[in-house]
Amino acid sequence: MDEINPKHYSKHKIQPMDVIEDWDLSYALGNVVKYICRYRDKGGVTDLKKAQWYLNRYINSLTPNESIDVPKEGTKPYMPAANMSLFWRMWINDLPQ
Repeated sequence: MDEINPKHYSKHKIQPMDVIEDWDLSYALGNVVKYICRYRDKGGVTDLKKAQWYLNRYINSLTPNESIDVPKEGTKPYMPAANMSLFWRMWINDLPQ
């Protein structure tokens, strides 16, 4: 196993780091990409919840007057579908099986 570039990242045609750098994503959005890309091979639903947590934090930084609850550690993350962009919903559905 390559500890620097493990299989759950390197098995894809396009690696998450390449997307993050090419799109010049922030730390929070980079983590959203990372956790979504690896959830099937590493963390499962927990990784999707982590992605959701980072996305909520990013949304809150853009819209401070319309805060989405960012759950504290150990609580169940929640974000209404209306707050998740169509892009992310489509992208999650198009990830390789």
